[in-house]
Amino acid sequence: HFYIFETLISKEQQMKQCDHMLRRIILATIVVLLIGTCGASFRIQEARAATTVPLTLYASAGGYTQPPYGWGLTILNISSPGPTLTINQYDYLNLTLISHDGLQHQFYVDYNNNSVLDADEPHSTPFTATTVFGFNYTTSGNFTYRCSVHPTTLYGTLVVQQAVPEFSPVLILPLFMVVTIVAAL
Repeated sequence: HFYIFETLISKEQQMKQCDHMLRRIILATIVVLLIGTCGASFRIQEARAATTVPLTLYASAGGYTQPPYGWGLTILNISSPGPTLTINQYDYLNLTLISHDGLQHQFYVDYNNNSVLDADEPHSTPFTATTVFGFNYTTSGNFTYRCSVHPTTLYGTLVVQQAVPEFSPVLILPLFMVVTIVAAL
C-alpha cells in the first residue's frame, strides 16, 4: 500500500512540476514578445519625431570688399559667421539657397572642419541664383557649414541635437500585462 501511495504522490508532484514548467515557458514567451513590442514602440516613436525643417539661406561674398558677406536668413541679416542652424537628429533639413550677390556658391557641411569639401560631406550643387538642397542628419553634434567657393567668409554653425526617444503610452499596456501575469503565476 505504501508503494501505491508513493506512486500517487510522485505522479501528483510530477504534474505540479510539469504545470510549473509550462507556466515558466509561457511567461518567458510572453516577456520576450512584450520586450520586442516595447523596442518596436521606441523605434516607431523616434521615426515619428523626425520632421522636415524648411529654411532659406542667403549667400553673399560681397565682392570681398563690400559687405555684406556671409550667410543670412534674410538679405537684411547676412553676416559672417552666419546664423546658427539648429535641428534634431534624423530631421530632414530642406534648404532653399539663394545667391544674393549673383556669384557662384555651394553650401556644404564641413564635418571635419578642414575648410575643404570632402566626398562624404553633404553638399548642394553650385548655384548663382536659387537652388534647393536637402539632407537627413543622422549624426548629432555641432558642425560648421560653409560655402565651398568662399569657405573662410561664408560659414556658420549647424547644431544637430541628439534625438531622445519619446515615452509612449503604448508601453504601459505591455508592462501592466507582464506584472499581471507574474502575479497570477
